[in-house]
Amino acid sequence: MTLITLQGRRVLHVTWRDLSARLAAEAERERLQTQLLHAQKMEAVGRLAGGVAHDFNNMLGVIIGHAEMAIERIEEGSLVGRDLEAIRHAAQRSADLTRQLLGFARRQTAQPRLLDLNGVAADMRTMLGRLIGEDIDLRWQPGEALWPVRVDPAQVDQILTNLAVNARDAIAGHGSVTFATANVTLTPTPGSFLGTTSGCWCGIPVAA
Repeated sequence: MTLITLQGRRVLHVTWRDLSARLAAEAERERLQTQLLHAQKMEAVGRLAGGVAHDFNNMLGVIIGHAEMAIERIEEGSLVGRDLEAIRHAAQRSADLTRQLLGFARRQTAQPRLLDLNGVAADMRTMLGRLIGEDIDLRWQPGEALWPVRVDPAQVDQILTNLAVNARDAIAGHGSVTFATANVTLTPTPGSFLGTTSGCWCGIPVAA
């Protein structure tokens, strides 16, 4: 901005530039920088979670091992044996949960094995009930003669947990959530690998 003389008159000469592109580029750079910082933070959290889960998994292995040895040394059907079996089962479930953390931290790959989906879902009922709260009725409908599935049990737990959380968030006030398993035959399309399988579905009948 300068003051000049034009045709005998004093005028103000102003030069301007359109900075829209520059401002947009700076905003995009700031957005990418924020994403990078968030990614670095999540990576650090993942490393921390992976380290804790790895050490915790090792301790659970000791608990499971000692529980199994103690079970072998006592008489079958004793009350102490039932308590030890409950300890072993709880430790095994905890070990399955640590695999989810290890998978999140990319320190452990999936470990699929043949499972009875009814058994896995039934074991999750208590935890899912606490997760969705007292205002929502959790209903369980196991399918009969369910085919075995080959999947990582920790991934099944995660799927059921996500279904329960989503169902809870979709219900305002009181309602019910139904988990059911069934054998399903899928019709394959050209180039697909679909076939017969067993699965779990979640229904959300909402009560007024």
